[in-house]
Amino acid sequence: MAKITEITQGERVAQGALILSELNDLKRTIGSCSKELGWEQAEVEAVVEGRAEDDTVTRFIDDFTGFYPVRRTSLTLPRTDCTNGVRKLDLEASVASARVFERPTADGGKSPYYEYRDTAMSVLSDYRPEWIEQLRVVDDNDPNNPDVIYNNGHFMHQVTFFVGPVNFYYEVDGVRYCEEMTTGGSNYITPFCPHSFTSRDASEQAYIVAVTFGNNAKRALGELVTLGEARSERYLVDRSSKTAATQDLIDYHLGNARLTRELLDQRLAAAGASARVCDSEAEYSQEQIAEIAAALNIRPADLMVVDAPSAEKVIVKKTDPAEAYAYPSPSNSAYRIWPLATTRQLPGVTFHRISVNSADSDFRPDFTTGTHTYLFNYSETDCHVAWEYGGEVFRDTLRKGDSLYIQPQTPHSFHIAESDSGAVAELVCVGVPSAIDQEVQLELSNMGDFSRVIQESKCWF
Repeated sequence: MAKITEITQGERVAQGALILSELNDLKRTIGSCSKELGWEQAEVEAVVEGRAEDDTVTRFIDDFTGFYPVRRTSLTLPRTDCTNGVRKLDLEASVASARVFERPTADGGKSPYYEYRDTAMSVLSDYRPEWIEQLRVVDDNDPNNPDVIYNNGHFMHQVTFFVGPVNFYYEVDGVRYCEEMTTGGSNYITPFCPHSFTSRDASEQAYIVAVTFGNNAKRALGELVTLGEARSERYLVDRSSKTAATQDLIDYHLGNARLTRELLDQRLAAAGASARVCDSEAEYSQEQIAEIAAALNIRPADLMVVDAPSAEKVIVKKTDPAEAYAYPSPSNSAYRIWPLATTRQLPGVTFHRISVNSADSDFRPDFTTGTHTYLFNYSETDCHVAWEYGGEVFRDTLRKGDSLYIQPQTPHSFHIAESDSGAVAELVCVGVPSAIDQEVQLELSNMGDFSRVIQESKCWF
């Protein structure tokens, strides 16, 4: 993998602003902090203003987090590993990362099972994308074939794009399944679901583009581990039905509000509401959910869940030409886009196959997303990418096997070369949710001075 670049002056200033913001939160001035930590005030001013040497900043953060109850991550920025908002990994670098792992065979031996290769990723996002070739070849679709070695599942969610004759195996509730996949097929796999992949044809290359990613649970992992299993388990919600989930959410919010069901019923009655919560198995209408939420001073959405996800532990989507749509409009088909396998449980995750057939090289902000964007070119046709960053337009080319990471809110577009007119470049495109999700989006939208969120510039008084 490419090394992360050195800290820039802009990053030093931004990190100093983070420290000033934390000082404001702690109701400390630079002067009072200097006295408490035993630092010269001029040194702390240099840290906050982004003028200090990197080792001085590191020592200051060590002292700061050792004295105040503040996480180190609250004072540090992710290191920049992008250039002008993107990070590319070409085929040559991907091949250089290759590693082959063996797994047992039916006759008791071992043989190569997968070849893994890294593709483009960034420290800013919690996704881990791999190119994985299936080296184990089978001659049937039996999910219990002894030559098929299931893994133990993993903590990350996974979406998968299939290229070639790949068998996909998975296990749900003790039952194993096999799906015969071809190029353009896709799936979604929930965390800790055992699965595997093999090839059906030794004469044809079979591989997958597997993008695993953490979501909010990944971001909360440190806190969950610190609390331990017994206490963390109290956060779990019964997803066997919408009613059970809503009842668990009512209990959660009652606990936070230091109320009992009896006390909440008194509030509901006093408000003239029809809903009552003493029956822990009751079903509620949307109007009653709104009544209960109002009594708890929360949003109705805080008590509502989508349908139970038992049927969505694994989602398999075969190629369906009828699902493709022209973009940006039926009359202007610069792209054809196929929606791929996603789940309602993760509404911020997007997954598409994009066919690029326009040779128009003029930059247009065809796509701007709030997600971390991952792209992989699996076609023989070069794909030219243009994007806007800092008021300038930059360009690069994705050849077969190249991949690209694009930061959120970065306008971009694709085209093919004039010489490739009539050909099509085929991209796998995955959008992984940013930490700036809808909850953060709404919270930020209610703040009075957004510029100070991004770079604190003032003491609180």
